[in-house]
Amino acid sequence: MDWLTIAIIGILFVILLIVLCEKHQMQKETELFANQVEEVFDAILSERKWKVEEELEDSLWGRTGTQLAKAEAVFLRKEEESLHEKEIVKGLISDMSHQTRTPIANMKLYMELLEEETLSENGSFFLTKMKEQMEKIDFLMQNMVKMSRLETGILQCFCRCPSLCLFLLI
Repeated sequence: MDWLTIAIIGILFVILLIVLCEKHQMQKETELFANQVEEVFDAILSERKWKVEEELEDSLWGRTGTQLAKAEAVFLRKEEESLHEKEIVKGLISDMSHQTRTPIANMKLYMELLEEETLSENGSFFLTKMKEQMEKIDFLMQNMVKMSRLETGILQCFCRCPSLCLFLLI
């Protein structure tokens, strides 16, 4: 072999070493980046604080960390808005419950007063129908308020019998 062939083989070997070192370095950086992203997602999902270490650095992790911090801020703001809206709905349900109970109670009282009066046959018939309809309205309003309270978390259901809970979920 002449010296030119040996030099070319030597140069190729050095290039191969450089490529392998670059590949190894790239794998380490990729693994580090993946671990950092995983840690941040875990922190966000478990509502732990985390900090963007390289926020100002123009690196892949710096840019990604900045975007994750922005996304976390948006999620936190949306959660706060959701809780605020839930409180508003609770207030509306409470107000609706109060606003419907009073007129229904008054109408029931008026019907009881009418029952004590001497009415014609038609009057008694219509009073009976009114009473039936008032009971239906009262039933519907009570159940609507209960459903609204369940939806907003004011009321919660707990299953005391585990086997029945499994049956109901299926």
